[in-house]
Formats: sequence, C-alpha cells, structure tokens
Amino acid sequence: MKDTYSYIEFEFNNLVRFEHLQKMFMRLKEVKDNSAQDICLEQKQEKLNYQDPVDDYQWKDYLDPEALAWFTNTFDFNSEEGIIYWKLWELTQPEIRLKHPFFKTPGNWHFESMLDAIFNGYYSLIVLVKEKDNQGCLYYQPLAYPFGASESLAELIKSFGNKITYNSRHKYSNPVIESEWDYELAKKLVTQGIGFTPELLHN
Repeated sequence: MKDTYSYIEFEFNNLVRFEHLQKMFMRLKEVKDNSAQDICLEQKQEKLNYQDPVDDYQWKDYLDPEALAWFTNTFDFNSEEGIIYWKLWELTQPEIRLKHPFFKTPGNWHFESMLDAIFNGYYSLIVLVKEKDNQGCLYYQPLAYPFGASESLAELIKSFGNKITYNSRHKYSNPVIESEWDYELAKKLVTQGIGFTPELLHN
C-alpha cells in the first residue's frame, strides 16, 4: 500500500484509544466519500438536502476524554494574548508573518478547524490500520496538487495520544514547524508600535 498511497505512520501505546481513532476515521471517511467534493460550497448549500459535514454530525461523540482535553488546549484569539497577536500581525510585514514560526500559534488545533480542513482537503481517505503491535498507519490519496496538506490528519492522530514517526509527504515538503511565539516579546513590540523581524529572537 505504501507504493500506492500517501501515508502517516505512528506509534500508539493504548489499543482502546487506537480503536477509538479507527472508528472516528471510518466515520470521517464515510462522510467525506459521500459529500460532493467536486462542487463549491455555495452550490452545495443551495441543495435542499445539504448537510454540513462539520456541524451536522456529532463528531465529539467519537472522542475519548483525553482527546476532548486535547482540543481544549487551543490558542484563544479573543483573549488579551490573542488581541496582542493580531495587533502584531498588522504591524509585521506580510512576507514575515505568513512564513515565520513566530506567528504559528501555540497549542493544538480547534476541533472544528481540523474537521473543516479534513473535509476540504482534496484527497480521499483510504484506511487506518494497525500494522504492528504498537504501530498504526493512516493511508490517504491526494486527488490533485496542491491538495491541502496532511497537517489536519496528523492532528487527528496526535489527539488520541499517538506519536507520529513518519509522514510520507515530508519527502516533498518541510515537516511541521514548531511555534516560536513569544508573548512577552510580542507585547513589547506592540507597545513600541513596531513589527516582528527574525533578528529580534537573537537579541
């Protein structure tokens, strides 16, 4: 299968949690396969029987308590820190804020954002299987390029306590970059009315 599909390998240490992830994956696959991916959202919403794949299904029922807790550890854009983030965003040159990991927010994805990215990614979900005693693998098939990347699928895997060991797409693109967000530095820059530049991290 690895010669045919893109895939993400991961280690798990709890078989029950792995099976929870499997059940959620299969439901995601079913809904994604049945949704009309070849028409735009506006056209979908004009259909009388349109169901929003994020809002119209009880996705949180598939999460165990630890996965629910994972999705509460998110960056709050409405908090004081979130307001500072947006002020600094406005002060910073676009080529920096769009690419530098300083603007990659800490914490995990919002649950609904992860689901939205999965449903809008231009790829088919294939299968999520146990390959060894403590190793699983998620297979998917890009349908075109760019296809929306695999970060949302990686987030789904990690939310159930698993450790990703290999992502086949990283042969073609850089791995996920960790956040370099520094709230104290951001507050100082906003107070001074200046934008972020990479050199500031080394001063």
